[in-house]
Amino acid sequence: MDEIDNTKSEYKRNLLNNAIIKYNLNEYSIFNEDIEKIDNLYIENNIIPENKLEDALHIAYATYYEFDILLSWNFKHLANINKQKSVNSINMTIGYNKPLLLLNPMEVIYEK
Repeated sequence: MDEIDNTKSEYKRNLLNNAIIKYNLNEYSIFNEDIEKIDNLYIENNIIPENKLEDALHIAYATYYEFDILLSWNFKHLANINKQKSVNSINMTIGYNKPLLLLNPMEVIYEK
């Protein structure tokens, strides 16, 4: 929600907020020590750069809450098969065995 609120384009901000309402999406905002530990592991293991804490947090939340997929247009730090492999490897070492897919939105759009 913070990132949406910081979106410079009012049009895009409205689109994103409307999608949340339309699809009745949940907000996972409870930050805890487990999420912080996961997030730190991604940075400590050079999966996510230290200056990209928000990206590490996105993945940590998705891991902690056992999402199936984390969608992003960020090909460098998120929607990237190499990052996905590294993230899932770290996750397995700390007991999160459910694979997390790091995909871009085009990978989940289906033809009618």
